Amino acid sequence: MTVGEYARSLVDQNYSQTEMYNMVLAFKAKQKQEKKTEVVAEQVKNTDSTPQDPNVESENNTGSESESGPSQPQELEVITEKEQALNAKPGQVYSDHGYEYKYEVNEEGKGDYYTKKPDDTDWIKAKGVAQASIASQFGHSDFDKEGYFKAKYARQEQEEARKLANAKQIEEAKELQKQIDKQAPLVNKVESEIDYVNTVDKWSQLENIKSDKNSTRKNTSTDRELEQGIVKGTDVKGDGTLDLDDFNGNEEQFSNYKKHKDLTNKLAANKNLYKTDKYSPGRDRVARKDGESIKELKERLQKEGRNPIIGDSAVGEYVVADPEGKLSKEEWTKLNEERKELEASFDEGKFDISDEGWAARTWNKFMANPESRVQKVKAVDLVPTVEAVTAFDKKYIQPQEDGDNTEGINFAEITDDALLSKKLDEAIQTEVTNDPLVRKLQLEAEVRIKPLMAKFQQDLYKKHDTDTPEGCLLYTSDAADE
Repeated sequence: MTVGEYARSLVDQNYSQTEMYNMVLAFKAKQKQEKKTEVVAEQVKNTDSTPQDPNVESENNTGSESESGPSQPQELEVITEKEQALNAKPGQVYSDHGYEYKYEVNEEGKGDYYTKKPDDTDWIKAKGVAQASIASQFGHSDFDKEGYFKAKYARQEQEEARKLANAKQIEEAKELQKQIDKQAPLVNKVESEIDYVNTVDKWSQLENIKSDKNSTRKNTSTDRELEQGIVKGTDVKGDGTLDLDDFNGNEEQFSNYKKHKDLTNKLAANKNLYKTDKYSPGRDRVARKDGESIKELKERLQKEGRNPIIGDSAVGEYVVADPEGKLSKEEWTKLNEERKELEASFDEGKFDISDEGWAARTWNKFMANPESRVQKVKAVDLVPTVEAVTAFDKKYIQPQEDGDNTEGINFAEITDDALLSKKLDEAIQTEVTNDPLVRKLQLEAEVRIKPLMAKFQQDLYKKHDTDTPEGCLLYTSDAADE
């Protein structure tokens, strides 16, 4: 007898679902044990050296069924009430809302669920959501059928609403473009020349300001002067190196600054004192450390590979050597070109440098630092037209008695500067928000983002099987996180 046949044989014996389930599991375990016993017996039989006469039938061979064969269950009545379905037996049909449902216990002792229409003869085995839904009808699952389909239809409605709103926004954007095409210009472009300080020079100015703030006072008075009440001193510059806070947290600008700082530090040892774009060997006198002799200084510099040479003067001997971190002319020239390209990239495309006169070019070439100067650049200012100013004034500024507006700002009546500023800000914000161009750009941005959101939803559908309760929960969780 199979597990399924055994389960059907219990239907007419008035067992509860729980009792039937436990009995089926016990029967299944017993069958497994019997199969193991049969396998062992067969192995023993195969190893028996005495041949068996195939024509002689074993006296113990009774067959796999009883004399009367497997028990045949009686026909079960069709139930229509939910309460009855909760106590339904395997194979018993539950009819609800034009469909029939039943379940059977399979070979593994688990439930298989089926459905069909009343007039159909073939049962359809349910899977996925349908399986969980039918199981819930018999009380075998806590699947929320109504909640699932409610959420599913809501998603479909949202998708249709999105498509409809998208089409409306596209049409609205077209109408706004017509208004823009007819609208008189609000500003005029006026060219002018302004002083421009390049990015690197701005950093240099900020470093100088920071260095001044961090400067300290060093006492230079002798003991005798101090005894006489004479106090002398000199200002010592502090550290002017910029940090992320000096760039208001802008990571990109701070990264550019650090790259440029690293290059300039490498070039500093061999930079010409008067022309920063020229290479210099950088050899100079090196001061001795406290208690260090000229000979000891030379030996130390030789170990450092700085090619020291001892010189003589009226005040005594001295040592001249290469600077620390020295570069060859080829290395320095290559790094310097890299520095200039980096500096140019910081201001690329931001301005057009005006032509300089011959006197300015000559001064910058021979006397001044060609990379530390304020440049004259062309600039374009956007100046509101008279018509735009008049229209704004008439709509927001003139008193209410004008009759053209209802919330005009009356400067004669408002004495509170904070209130006046607030009203002006609100008026400007309203005008900007209602501007056809601004509204069109906003609509176009919304239209562009919606397909991305739709693709994201489709990706979630592919990632999670929303035809299962577990998949629905995972889909909802991921959508909320994003």
